[in-house]
Amino acid sequence: MHRYEPAIVAHRGIHRFDPENSLPAFVEATYHRVDWIECDVWPSADGEVVIVHDETVDRTTTGTGPVGQRRWEELASLQLRNADGSVYGARLPVLRELVQLAARITPPPGLLVEIKPANSPKFVERVIHLLKGACERWWVQSFDEDNLVHALAYDPRAPLAFLVEDRPALERGVANGWKNINADHQLLDEPTVRKMRDAGVTVGAWTVNEEADLRRVMDLGVQWIITDEPVLARKLLQQR
Repeated sequence: MHRYEPAIVAHRGIHRFDPENSLPAFVEATYHRVDWIECDVWPSADGEVVIVHDETVDRTTTGTGPVGQRRWEELASLQLRNADGSVYGARLPVLRELVQLAARITPPPGLLVEIKPANSPKFVERVIHLLKGACERWWVQSFDEDNLVHALAYDPRAPLAFLVEDRPALERGVANGWKNINADHQLLDEPTVRKMRDAGVTVGAWTVNEEADLRRVMDLGVQWIITDEPVLARKLLQQR
């Protein structure tokens, strides 16, 4: 297989001691000079681009209910929880805050933003408009192909990646001509990566956390590694 220097992406920031998708987790990633930071976004009821993974705030905050049914003023009053459920104290961040944080770093980290709600053209436009206006390096990714189509309709040059978690979606993504595919790392082996590469596809792997798996996807020559362990991934890469 070909050897590449993959981009290392901090999945939801570095959240070993801070909540996932929190500003402290993103600050920690910038402290370690991680190449790229990944986050997830949902719209609030009044259109704010809120950084949170789940459709509801139940798991990660002191609140309950869907993100999209609350105005940002309400969401901003909620406190984040740690992975063990304890209250951390910081509030939910919004994407403009992460963009501003990245802009203060030299060199700035790239931002990989996952759009969570399916078939959301206006929200896709809002996210891309925000990133284009203030971010030096950015990509948008989604499990929903409709969102990628909406992104291209709004900006034909937008850097996009199709997220896949099973083999039918992977095969569909290649057949439909998506040139950047980020796949569950367990789907990737040498024949699969070769087939994707032959189709002109840039290959990314998520969420790769164990040392053996990190070494394996590096050997496969993937171009993106999305991981909860970006410091370990970079160390292994440097050893090579």
